[in-house]
Amino acid sequence: MKDEINKIEADIIAWRNTLDLAGVWLFLATLGCWSVPTGWLRFVALVTAIFLFFWRLSGVREDSRPFDKRIGELELRIEVDFGDSDQGKSLQHELIQMRKSHLSLASFKKSGFVYFICTMFWFISFVNSHKI
Repeated sequence: MKDEINKIEADIIAWRNTLDLAGVWLFLATLGCWSVPTGWLRFVALVTAIFLFFWRLSGVREDSRPFDKRIGELELRIEVDFGDSDQGKSLQHELIQMRKSHLSLASFKKSGFVYFICTMFWFISFVNSHKI
């Protein structure tokens, strides 16, 4: 079980790093879209950029289930396998700490801000492309 907890935690960290890197590429692609003349062609370029962004991200993770669901399933297995034993409580506590440190909004602000800023830049550019 400890290995599974460590695997989920490593997957969360890797996913956040991947999002940030992909966000940078989205930012650069969006800047490239600005060189396209305004109008329908820029609109197509921006839609293509976001499509490629999500397409690239779709094949990155081995286990595509949401992290919260994976943690919940592991919590149930720990409860069934260990009950109220000290080891079970210790493992449950690790999962609670993982949720707090990696899945909270505060943790996303710390480790996902590059992704967030780049995505907002794309969104603003997309909205601006309609002001023709």
